Amino acid sequence: MEGTKEIFAEAFRRLKVQNPDGKITVKRIAEEAGFDRHTFYYHFSSVDDLISWIIDSKLLTIFANDDVSWEDIIHSAVSLFMDDSWSELATKINESTYALMISKITPFIEKDMAWHGTAMEEKDIRLISQSAVWAVSGAFHSWMENPDWRDETDMAEKLIRLIRRYIESGVDIFSSKA
Repeated sequence: MEGTKEIFAEAFRRLKVQNPDGKITVKRIAEEAGFDRHTFYYHFSSVDDLISWIIDSKLLTIFANDDVSWEDIIHSAVSLFMDDSWSELATKINESTYALMISKITPFIEKDMAWHGTAMEEKDIRLISQSAVWAVSGAFHSWMENPDWRDETDMAEKLIRLIRRYIESGVDIFSSKA
């Protein structure tokens, strides 16, 4: 089943590259993929559903390596949406994608906070890390909607600094050493 979804995703990508500003219909995607519309609708409810699946799949690939740092995850996520064939898709990020980002990045930040060696309760570490990820998600969403902010390296570094501030402030506020 995942293979068929990937075929539809690749067909969508090809159509997007061929016609970046044009509307891409289910019929065109299905034809490009070599299937009929019924097969498309078996796997996806709409073109937006396909786009969400594409984004989530790519993000899951980024998050698959537990040994990677959260800084690398931020750089990879930002870079993902700068790829010409996918860049306009970022405006389709939905709540479930943000929830995915939060669920995957939070443990990395928690591990980084625990590394600071401060005596903090687990619930406080979780609160700080989730707050940091929500702040990053909001900043990321604003960045994707503003074409003037298209420097991916600069944005990734700003997001990383934002998370570090949350970590440092959280450690100062919630640490038993404070």
